[in-house]
Amino acid sequence: MMTAPLSLRSLLSLLPLLLFGCKEDLDAGTDFEGGWEIQVGVLDAGLIGVWAPGDDDVWAVGADPDDGMGGYVFHYDGLTWERMDTGTTGDFWWVHGDGSGRVWMVGMEGLIVRYEPETGFTQIQSPEEVNLFGAFAFAEDDVFACGGNNVSTSQKQVLWHFDGESWDLPQGFVNDRDTDTVLTKMFARTSDELWAVGGPDQGLHMKDDVWEVLDMGTDTHLTTVHGNSDLLIAAGGLGRGGIVEDAGDGFVEVDIGDIQPLNGVAVHADGRAVASGWFGTLLTRDIDGNWELVEEVDIRDQVFHSVSVSPGGHVYAAGAIFGLISVYDGILLRGELPTP
Repeated sequence: MMTAPLSLRSLLSLLPLLLFGCKEDLDAGTDFEGGWEIQVGVLDAGLIGVWAPGDDDVWAVGADPDDGMGGYVFHYDGLTWERMDTGTTGDFWWVHGDGSGRVWMVGMEGLIVRYEPETGFTQIQSPEEVNLFGAFAFAEDDVFACGGNNVSTSQKQVLWHFDGESWDLPQGFVNDRDTDTVLTKMFARTSDELWAVGGPDQGLHMKDDVWEVLDMGTDTHLTTVHGNSDLLIAAGGLGRGGIVEDAGDGFVEVDIGDIQPLNGVAVHADGRAVASGWFGTLLTRDIDGNWELVEEVDIRDQVFHSVSVSPGGHVYAAGAIFGLISVYDGILLRGELPTP
């Protein structure tokens, strides 16, 4: 079991403290009903972020198992999964690319790594050693990252922008929120409009370079946000899970019943969606907006921290056990959205 820095221990207020847990019989190839299957795992360290821009192009990232290859980075080309050596050390929490083949990974203590198909992995200098939980990339010179440190007095919430040469430090608007809870995830429709969430009540919205504090329509602790051209969905929860949706008139709460807290959400172009959370919780949304618990997947221990949906409707969920001093027992699950 690897030893984590203090900053990792400070994050665990955002995640369930799963003090006990052991490897389940969840090796790659394990099938559940309904077409759900374990693609990768069980791994020594945890898988935390996943991004599926194509049916034959899927990225999953996670904690560093201390094997000399850096934090987990797996890539799927439509046929096989490949573990990639980043040449760095440290845990990755998120992955996103700009559509050119260029992919960005961010993580603990300011870890930022860029992958180029022609040249491989390059670590990008971070302006501060602050934990980064989300990223959104539009181009080589247009990348956003967000995060923060719970125990810091000056870095509780940060949002940076990369212009191709350097990162702009957090802007003053970040501190306009009534909460100083770390910013955890972001979503953008275009490079001119972006949303960021983290904590209760208020998110951030940027349009045409103008930032505003955004009413999220709930007092639920929101962890993640995603959407398509018409719909935005944010999810989270501490004691129980919560979801809010915005179809153009502002965020409103959705009744999803008594569900475990949620960490991940992904929205397909046609409005179908998936949300993921504690103790193997998965919910799917059909094209009419109805949410339903995925009963077929029975995973007791792992938290599904993130989900992504490929253009073809394939769902990928990245999971791990989040212990007091390490993130371990990573798995990657694959399934399908409801038939449209």
